[in-house]
Amino acid sequence: MRLHNALRLALMNGDAKEAEIAYRELADFDASHRWLPHARTLIAALQTPAPANTDEGLAVLTRLEAEWTPAAHAVLGKDSRDMLLRIWRSVGDALADRMFDPELPDSHASYAYSKCEDWLSVERCVRAVPDFSAQPVLLARIAEAVWRQRRWKEAACHWFEICWSAPDRFQSLMDRGEIPDPIFRDGWNCGQDQDVKPEISPPWFPAWMLLHEPKIAELIPAPTANGSPQAAFAVLRALSIGNGEDADMRRQLQRLHPGLLACFLSRR
Repeated sequence: MRLHNALRLALMNGDAKEAEIAYRELADFDASHRWLPHARTLIAALQTPAPANTDEGLAVLTRLEAEWTPAAHAVLGKDSRDMLLRIWRSVGDALADRMFDPELPDSHASYAYSKCEDWLSVERCVRAVPDFSAQPVLLARIAEAVWRQRRWKEAACHWFEICWSAPDRFQSLMDRGEIPDPIFRDGWNCGQDQDVKPEISPPWFPAWMLLHEPKIAELIPAPTANGSPQAAFAVLRALSIGNGEDADMRRQLQRLHPGLLACFLSRR
């Protein structure tokens, strides 16, 4: 126990020299210990110089994904991320001047910075991409980045935009647990339980959230894009901010989504 704890601690501290000593002591004591091949990989990671340019950054990124992250998880479990933070940040720095490639979205600095939870840098890198809002992967990254900085309204606007522009992406984010906000998760789960037609799929989710959390109506502006889901959001927002009795708006909502109107009336 003492030997493998010493190895674990050295790796967690990013101390390649102490990790090498602990590795040899553990190998002498138990040459078949399951940690040894993974620890060897992690010592190599600690000994690898920080990437100095884009090409080196991409090479280190490949090793992080293919070798070092699985090895860290095998040895350190839930603490594996902490050990690799410094390396992820160095990759982000090395890729800082690389243009965003929609075909290789994880080769952008915002990805590496998100892995080390440097949310200010994630936001900065995303905002540097012209028309980043047209890229769902970047919208998702900046949404989490501003949410982590306690800017809920901005995060909600970005997540709603993904619902309308890239509904499959939003569905995937929810399915994989990659939207951290509990209000959104609770709203999504409640929306899935509603027996309405059309069902509360991602495009209709923003409008549903106005019913699930009425205070959102005062926070989020009406969308500028056209489309039935966006129109339903705008109508429900107006009804929520007003007294809810506007007959013309109710008829509009009936045409757009009868189920949302029924939910709205049931909450009056």
